[in-house]
Amino acid sequence: MVAPWGDRRFGIGTWSKLPVPELMEVVRFAGYDFVVIDLEHGLHDARSMALGVLAAQSVGLRAFVRVLGHSVAELQGALDAGADGVFVPHVDSRRTAEAVVAACRFAPRGSRRGSPTTRFGGWSTSTQEELVGAGDTLTVIAQVESPAAVAAIDDIVAVDGIDALFIGTYDLSLSSGVDSASPQFASHIETVERAASGVLALGSPAVDGVDAARLAEGGYRFAMVGSDVTFLGEGARRGLQGRPQRGRSDE
Repeated sequence: MVAPWGDRRFGIGTWSKLPVPELMEVVRFAGYDFVVIDLEHGLHDARSMALGVLAAQSVGLRAFVRVLGHSVAELQGALDAGADGVFVPHVDSRRTAEAVVAACRFAPRGSRRGSPTTRFGGWSTSTQEELVGAGDTLTVIAQVESPAAVAAIDDIVAVDGIDALFIGTYDLSLSSGVDSASPQFASHIETVERAASGVLALGSPAVDGVDAARLAEGGYRFAMVGSDVTFLGEGARRGLQGRPQRGRSDE
């Protein structure tokens, strides 16, 4: 199994929603292992994504990008920016998993496009051999977010080039039409856990470090805790605790 965060047994990451590269230092100093720059549900564009990858890696964070979809066009920017890996949403079938791998892996494993005049190519300082070798270190994380993905999970896990699974619990609950506390939802999770066990690194959202520790004890290899947006909101609310009551406007 490939650990998305490096050699550690368990890693904790967080989502980067806001295009503020300085926040990578805040996340690093807080003790996180990696960050996922969110193009799907964040405010990043191609430029801020590339700056985020650079900023995160410069302070020792592993930098991943959650891309918008499965196409070459949607994946290529993150690859050229030198991201350590990609989180790919809604990998619902073996066919989709194979297409993702083809876009992310160089021949003969895939058909990834490459250019030395990119950050990934060392701005024209990497040889072709070095560029291809670096491509082998990319971590490809397939997100499981639908009943279709759960039904096809054994086929998805079997695709060479997929390194890890991330259970998108919020979307899985939405797409299943069941509450995340229901037995049916628990059955979905158990199906994915069984398929990944001993084969692929498995990750999930966690409420906090205690919840992440629970996942680690259950065989998970990584967890996503919060985001820059949630941390800002929680801090803002804590800052107002104990505030004086506002007077009525008609007094």
